[in-house]
Amino acid sequence: MDGLNAQGPVRMLMWLPDGEKQSILPRTVSHRTQLSLVLESYFHIEEIVTASRQSKERRETFIDIESGKQVARRMEAARIRIPQDRQDETQIRAQEALAKSSRQATAQVRDDPREWEKELQELEEAYANKLFAQNLPGARRGDGLQTPEFKRLLVLRHLLTFTDKRRVALDGLLAKEDEIDALQIELLHKNLTPEEREATAVKRDQIYKTFRDHLESSAATLPKKLAFLSDDRRAFALEPPLLLWDRRTAEPLLAGENEFYKTRRASLLDFQPLIPRPYPLTEEQWIYFDYILKTVMNHGKLTMKHLQSLAPGALEALMPHVPSLTDPLKGGRANYDELRARCLTPEMAHGLAMAWERWSLRPDIVDIISFDKGGEDFSGPSSGALGLR
Repeated sequence: MDGLNAQGPVRMLMWLPDGEKQSILPRTVSHRTQLSLVLESYFHIEEIVTASRQSKERRETFIDIESGKQVARRMEAARIRIPQDRQDETQIRAQEALAKSSRQATAQVRDDPREWEKELQELEEAYANKLFAQNLPGARRGDGLQTPEFKRLLVLRHLLTFTDKRRVALDGLLAKEDEIDALQIELLHKNLTPEEREATAVKRDQIYKTFRDHLESSAATLPKKLAFLSDDRRAFALEPPLLLWDRRTAEPLLAGENEFYKTRRASLLDFQPLIPRPYPLTEEQWIYFDYILKTVMNHGKLTMKHLQSLAPGALEALMPHVPSLTDPLKGGRANYDELRARCLTPEMAHGLAMAWERWSLRPDIVDIISFDKGGEDFSGPSSGALGLR
């Protein structure tokens, strides 16, 4: 595919195995990679046929339903209809929600119950109906000789209690993030007096300290879950949404497993080149662009603090020249260590490449071209394979 766009924009229809699709058209920010960011910079991508009913790693249900409602409105305006047997469950639920509820009501939709929650409900009903006892026959209370069903019931009850407590903690932390974002937006976009600006900045920093103290004293698994929820919520709240999946003009047609040769599940994607290119790059700028993305997106959980690994002084040199990195309205965060690489927008990535080009102390381009990370040649698939230079 090297040099694909050398003679001008090319529109492509491409069948891809289901496992490869998620890195090209992710449905959650956690699946976003350097490849998907590069593609977002040059293409609008639509999924025409899908083989997957649900992603293995899903967002909160209310986001999927709200996204589906927006697509349903676009389809209605364009008079697009999809046969019911080609619709998945989320699409049907979104259409029902559009007909009878507001966005506020959608936000209150509970996530689909997990398998263990279904099992707990079944056990609770069976125990209430005396289908199994607490203790084994002949055992006395306090002996600890409980029936296997009742032991399992206790385990799942404890799991539910733990999950509910974690949900309360997560909601509190997400609310703190919203407060920080609101104050940061005031500082960036509101005409404040010097006194008001100082007071707002102090308040923002105090809330952030409380947020960090709470996060660092929490269970080890909480930060990971918070990052997952927070990134997806903010990506969807952007205008337009960060993920191309949320900008789709129509829902894909659902294909059955028996409709593929050798039952290999695949999806049909439509790559539509953006004309004109919103973020044009020269050959040299592309090298900077690719180097920065390869470094900071080596792992999606890395934050913008990782810019310091580009070169000594890079973090301090680049951040002030890319204001979108700290603007919540553009996908940024008040504190760069909270902005994960997987949340970078094409605007941010382009801005970093331009700032790097203007930085007088940047490493020589020859050194960058010879950069090797993990044994992979710099001109590997992340840069030239798509022919987007």
